[in-house]
Amino acid sequence: MPDDTGFVFHVFILPAYRGQRLYAVLMSYAAEQLPDHGVRKLFLTTECTNRSALRSVNRMGFREVGKARLFKDAPLYGAGYPDQPFFGEVPTGRYAGDERAAPYD
Repeated sequence: MPDDTGFVFHVFILPAYRGQRLYAVLMSYAAEQLPDHGVRKLFLTTECTNRSALRSVNRMGFREVGKARLFKDAPLYGAGYPDQPFFGEVPTGRYAGDERAAPYD
């Protein structure tokens, strides 16, 4: 990713603390601190079945830019990522279990 871009992956709030908008607090803190370190854009992933997280990121003003597809039911598997025009020609990664994909540079 470009140097001015942050990426949030796998935020997990323990069940005992859910419903207190801690995710929003964490993201707000990050949004306040990251510009001091040259980060102007912030991307995150959210499981599409996690309605609570989706509501939270929508409330925070994030917008959907694409959906990744991961499928595994032995022996079948597959992965697909959307085009990322907001990164230009920068690849955003691949599912590690997809051996058919080109290796990381």
